[in-house]
Amino acid sequence: MAKVNPGATQIARVQSPAGTQLPAHLQGRKPMGVETMKEFVILPRLKVIQKAASQEFMADHDTGDLISIPTKLMIAKAKRGNPNTGGLFIFIPLYFYPSWCVLNDFKLKGKEPTYLKYTLDRNDPLVALCKDSKTREQPHPKDSSFKIKNCEQLNFVVLIEGIAELANQPQVMTFMRGDYRQGSDLSSRIRMSNADIFARRWVGRTKFNPGTGSGDFFMKTVMRFEDALLDEAFAKEHGDESPWVTAEQLPQLEALHLQLDAQMKSSGLKGVEDADDAKEEVVASPAGNSYT
Repeated sequence: MAKVNPGATQIARVQSPAGTQLPAHLQGRKPMGVETMKEFVILPRLKVIQKAASQEFMADHDTGDLISIPTKLMIAKAKRGNPNTGGLFIFIPLYFYPSWCVLNDFKLKGKEPTYLKYTLDRNDPLVALCKDSKTREQPHPKDSSFKIKNCEQLNFVVLIEGIAELANQPQVMTFMRGDYRQGSDLSSRIRMSNADIFARRWVGRTKFNPGTGSGDFFMKTVMRFEDALLDEAFAKEHGDESPWVTAEQLPQLEALHLQLDAQMKSSGLKGVEDADDAKEEVVASPAGNSYT
């Protein structure tokens, strides 16, 4: 994909896993042998660490941390205190697409796939099942003692600012189930901006939710750049910056948007699957009826 300079904005860095930073002798080289792969790429995806996350994530991260999978690169470190929140991070939306999936019962992890079905087809019968609260959870087709979940996903392909390893690597930020409303709200705010989806910078963080049923969890939240300036530490570092991308960035971001659109039309888009998606969540996603 075309490269884009995220600008001078920098965010507090956190330690990255060994191996994610290119060694000096590879920096500055144009990658060879990867061009034909782009039509088959599954995009990296942002993941919020929950207290019941798989052990592979809990070994190196805390609940509330936001990471990129599959690399496990830290995006924003969780904070402890009242309220429990994650660190702020700046991102630029490049592309939006809805998707629909059938999630397997988590009890079948390791025995059956987490995603039993994934579709981008707005006319697929699964779409109606996802939107009806009565059919979002159904018995497993092979064993009624297990449950499957029909879920609508709101996906934003974004660029994360301030993290060198991700400077030119779009990430999928998926909102579903517990944080679905946040994705719906972001979509509405972008439309109300009366500008290209990639024309504005936004700020995200994870936020603690005490839950109503199966336990506590952290959810992704999004705010306007201007609203994030109410955070004293954020304002100290970014107070003189604009929420809008620069004139220099705009054509580069547009090129990325068009490439993503071409990929969607030729082979579709998909973020990395996460087995933890199938775990119980304390907030049910509302019907999403604005995307079909």
